[in-house]
Amino acid sequence: MDRVDKESAARRAGRLKKRRRGMPAARRANARLLKLQVPATASSGETVTVTLSHAIPESLGEQLIHVTLKDATSQHRIERQVLHTKGTGQLIVLLKLPSSFSGKAVRVAAFVGKDFPNHLQHLMSKPIVVRPAKR
Repeated sequence: MDRVDKESAARRAGRLKKRRRGMPAARRANARLLKLQVPATASSGETVTVTLSHAIPESLGEQLIHVTLKDATSQHRIERQVLHTKGTGQLIVLLKLPSSFSGKAVRVAAFVGKDFPNHLQHLMSKPIVVRPAKR
């Protein structure tokens, strides 16, 4: 039985190496390219201010950062912004929460890359409590 287990482990290791070879280097190393800061609460009809700190290596060049405001319950997109950036710095992103929003919470999601299947890093905030619109 030990011989069979060793052979199986060797085959598995070979497949894993092949899979990793095709990934971008930043993703392979579990890169920390983004850091997300969101408010604790939000109000319907107002703007949600999100701060994104980024540290993108020169070797990756300019990258797209997709920032999405989502309903925390249904995960439906409320608003999305796509930004171009490179190097190290901070981005302030203003996302509008419509006054017609009736949910109890929202989330902010962000990822680096041209599209989600090929992203280098993906982040999702904890739920942000939404207060009703002020009248």
